[in-house]
Amino acid sequence: MRQDVAASKYGMVLDHSLFVEYQEFMQGKRPKSPLVNKILSYYHNDFLSNVGQYDHNNIKISRSFRASLAKNGLTTQRLEELAKLTTYKIILTEDKTNFPFVNIDEGKFSPALSNFYEGDAERDAAREYLKNLCMGAKRCILLYDRYINDVGKLDKLLDYILPNSKIKFISAINGADINKLSTTHDKLIFEGLGSVQPHHDRYLIIDDSIEVILTSGFKFLQNKEKELSLMVRPVKNLHGLRKKEK
Repeated sequence: MRQDVAASKYGMVLDHSLFVEYQEFMQGKRPKSPLVNKILSYYHNDFLSNVGQYDHNNIKISRSFRASLAKNGLTTQRLEELAKLTTYKIILTEDKTNFPFVNIDEGKFSPALSNFYEGDAERDAAREYLKNLCMGAKRCILLYDRYINDVGKLDKLLDYILPNSKIKFISAINGADINKLSTTHDKLIFEGLGSVQPHHDRYLIIDDSIEVILTSGFKFLQNKEKELSLMVRPVKNLHGLRKKEK
């Protein structure tokens, strides 16, 4: 299945234990439980699965559904590989804490895929999540923060979250600062943001399909001088920052 098609249709992946809980509820084999309610609160489009996950957990499916999964190439991928095909690039779990796994009880992200960090709160989970989103980029990453005028303010963050792959990186960073970033990201194709209407919010937009909105500057992902709100959602428009690619 093409990644852009999957990302528009599927929100995330369930690990095996949550998958069984959800499937048995959906098939009427057990009543709605507090755990199922938690799973449903994270429902953002369908959960993505494959033939292998159904077989591994002895969940019976019809021949036609099995054939449909196989036809779309959803056969034996690992859960981590499936997660890369979804909108939010995560796997909901009850017992793991390392991305792409997100513990359903730990509160790193709310069901709305948002989080608020107090001024003294650690932001490691947010940085790790942004890294995972960016690592999955296939075409372009756009970064907008009207207060960034040199790469020095973001050097460590960009070095951490940006993949060194042949994709476009669109930002207001230019000139000598591009040369600095090119030393560690020599495969990136740099493109200027140009003249755009100023926005208060800051944006990280990946492949024109998913966006991360920050109410404070990107620099506050690295330090704790100020509180930070973060929201992740599918792209509806590009806020006048560029034209959407077809």
